[in-house]
Amino acid sequence: MTTVAFAGAGPLTAVHGLAAQALGLRVSHVAAGTAEQAAERASQLRARPCTYEDLPAGADLVIVTAPPAMRASEVLRSVRAGTAVLVEPPLAATLAGADAIVDAAARAAAPVLYGESLLHAPVVRTALDRVRMIGPIDRIEVRAQHTPGDRRVGAEPGVETGALAEVGTRALAVALAVAEPAEPVAVQARLEYAGPGQTDDWAEVTLRFAGGAVATVVASRREPEPAAVWDLQVSSPTGVVRAELAPTPSLEHDGEPVPVVATPAAGDVPQLEQFGYLQQLRTAAAAAGRAHDLRGPILGRKVLEVLCGAYAAAADSGSWHPLPFAGPRDRPPLAGWATP
Repeated sequence: MTTVAFAGAGPLTAVHGLAAQALGLRVSHVAAGTAEQAAERASQLRARPCTYEDLPAGADLVIVTAPPAMRASEVLRSVRAGTAVLVEPPLAATLAGADAIVDAAARAAAPVLYGESLLHAPVVRTALDRVRMIGPIDRIEVRAQHTPGDRRVGAEPGVETGALAEVGTRALAVALAVAEPAEPVAVQARLEYAGPGQTDDWAEVTLRFAGGAVATVVASRREPEPAAVWDLQVSSPTGVVRAELAPTPSLEHDGEPVPVVATPAAGDVPQLEQFGYLQQLRTAAAAAGRAHDLRGPILGRKVLEVLCGAYAAAADSGSWHPLPFAGPRDRPPLAGWATP
């Protein structure tokens, strides 16, 4: 049986814990910032509390959900021990941290996986297959529009992030995956704020890719109740693929419905399959103990490059900024990410 340990005890550990239970995996240890936090989450998951220094504590897989400023160090700790790692977005607080993870993953005996669950969601996986059928794409549009109270699962208490860094991170990963193998070469961004001194609650990011494709990503935390909107549209001169993940998963190719084949849901929480958490953990558990390609960490670093460029572009009156990001690699896109 694959054993799983958690580096972090925030809300996202509960989601991964439910996924582990549904798949019959054993959660062995939970580390957190305080002994009380570790003990509380460990008791819920029938695991043992421990410190970060104790990890990987003999586990086959460590899932890193600690605050962004700690993620690079926690990934490197498990890599040095030869243990597989799944790290939640963002990959790190800074590009220097992301560089260290990518470099370590290239030499690691076990895989380092980037935990973008949406890329494992059945509707997104099927949409990506359909996108490959419509020829060279020219437009990508992704919307991740949430209500003010609908903070992204796993957002750390006390680590303040805006709509772009919080919900936009996952939407950007989907846009980049759709565009592959084309690389982003420039970014432009506009941010709007709920009030003075507050983080952004609405963001629009435009990406230019080598080859001419353009992607627009809208991320919001100010949509009216009752439901969030999450959708994807991709077009080429010969076809259009449109997918919705929320409020109800659906997929169309040139206006015709496309069936989405999913692995039968395990457990009592269908959203774990709908949002890709079960398939992501299946993949991570199957990969534990063997080397893995670098696509995951490199994608995570690419998302962080876009975030850095987007915040710089927004501060520069929405001008275009080249990618990869040419600015300082030791500064987080948001100051809150630097707070452990």
